[in-house]
Amino acid sequence: MQTWANVAVLASVQGLKGRFVAHPAHGLPFLLEPGMRVSFVPPNLDGPRHVKVRDVQHISGDDWLVSFKGVKDRTQAEALVGKFCLVDTDELPEDYEDALYIDDVAGYAVVDENLGSIGTLTEVLDMPGQSLLSVDRDGREVLIPAVDEFILDIDDEAETILVSIPSGLLNLDSLEAVDEQGEDN
Repeated sequence: MQTWANVAVLASVQGLKGRFVAHPAHGLPFLLEPGMRVSFVPPNLDGPRHVKVRDVQHISGDDWLVSFKGVKDRTQAEALVGKFCLVDTDELPEDYEDALYIDDVAGYAVVDENLGSIGTLTEVLDMPGQSLLSVDRDGREVLIPAVDEFILDIDDEAETILVSIPSGLLNLDSLEAVDEQGEDN
């Protein structure tokens, strides 16, 4: 059985030759590669529905320049802006599901291997530079970059996310001081 994953969104058209600025979906790394077969959703009635990736170039941050075989000009491309790119999961790296899974863990306890309990995950924020874990720490929001280097393990049974936050990234002591005094230092 063929399964599909939403891996990118076509954000805008770049130039006259039907190229797109695309962004990864749901905090994933950018997964489109030349030769991949892509289906656009929702389907476009007047244009291509299934294409192959011709070329991919990183622009900056989450911006990628993508061209597809079968999308030849700006007019065709404009009809596809806002569409999502679905790719057969067999064409993706084996560990891509780990990145998708992070959206399903809201409510899990976030625990640092050295600092102990950080708080409760409220949501994953998709930001232009990277995704962030939004953690509720006694009514205060703590933001942790959702990168492989920081997320060590996700335990579904215990509903915890084990992280390793570099020292100095979060000043949890100052958050505790704010909570105790009721004002910023």
